[in-house]
Amino acid sequence: MRKVHEPPSPRRRHGTLAERLDAQRARYLALKRRAVEHGDDGMPQSLPRRLPSKEPLPTCHLRLELPGDVQDYLRSIGLHFDAISTDESLGRAVSALAVRLYKTDLALQHALEETSLPHTPHAF
Repeated sequence: MRKVHEPPSPRRRHGTLAERLDAQRARYLALKRRAVEHGDDGMPQSLPRRLPSKEPLPTCHLRLELPGDVQDYLRSIGLHFDAISTDESLGRAVSALAVRLYKTDLALQHALEETSLPHTPHAF
């Protein structure tokens, strides 16, 4: 017995797989664009929404949530983390913190040796 071929479904009449995928991608991009324009991104209402900027974003984005006294201390030694927007400035800030940590550690070791307290090695 021969199998009877059914007529192509409406979906198959729309074209090849590549054409259907292109149409699906175009619909997705249109929905995404509309969501950005209207701020409908599914995020909670408390978060700020903004349209994408035409300006290129910095290569490095650092967001620190530090206590006020720590921020004051960092400013007192010349580190302003709000100015960090590139990989180079992040590297300089981390280097400055490493140098400061090293000098502080040396001073503490020297103070311990002078007072002849038992020295305990650092955990890091």
